[in-house]
Amino acid sequence: MGTKHYQLCASYLNPKLVFMGKVNSHGRLSARVKAVITDKLIVHAHSELRKALVNFEYLALNYRAQFQLGSNSIIGATYIQRVTPRLSLGGEFFWATMAQESGVGYAARYETNKMVASAKVISTGSVIMTYVQKISKKVSLATDFVYNCFSRDVKAKVGYECDISRLSRVQGMIDSNGVAYALLKKEMKMGLASLLSACLDHMKKDYKLGLSLTYH
Repeated sequence: MGTKHYQLCASYLNPKLVFMGKVNSHGRLSARVKAVITDKLIVHAHSELRKALVNFEYLALNYRAQFQLGSNSIIGATYIQRVTPRLSLGGEFFWATMAQESGVGYAARYETNKMVASAKVISTGSVIMTYVQKISKKVSLATDFVYNCFSRDVKAKVGYECDISRLSRVQGMIDSNGVAYALLKKEMKMGLASLLSACLDHMKKDYKLGLSLTYH
């Protein structure tokens, strides 16, 4: 919330259905819906500015499959298979009929009790790598690296997460553009939770502060 801009949010939370809506001072309306059809089938829907996206997700014991449909004639599909107890391999396909663009991607994920590493290569030239390391029971560090082979554009992020207590959590991140983010979440009594967030962009002189209260 700032002097020239504000937004109002509403949400409905249920084990089988989650709905979140948001509208800002410029009249921009967005909504998200998550519906749990069965223990293995979940449907996600998102709508904003006359654009909609529906995602069907199927979760099995050793694999996960997704199918996406977008309002701009976008079709996508992903599949991830657990090869070993620690290694998973997958692929994706997307096709934008209006823009006449398509592409494929390949991904790998390796995890242990204290770390998770993943890599993804897309035919559009993007290479995405992530790494998460658990330092202790309460502290974890993470990094994200994105490189485009065609445009030579490079982006990176470094973040952390710290569980102060059973009811409090702190998260922070800084990216290669010098933008810093911080978030403090605290569970209070009687089903009340508070969320304090901040974003500092010194280069653009853009500073944001947010406060959220949730009752469930």
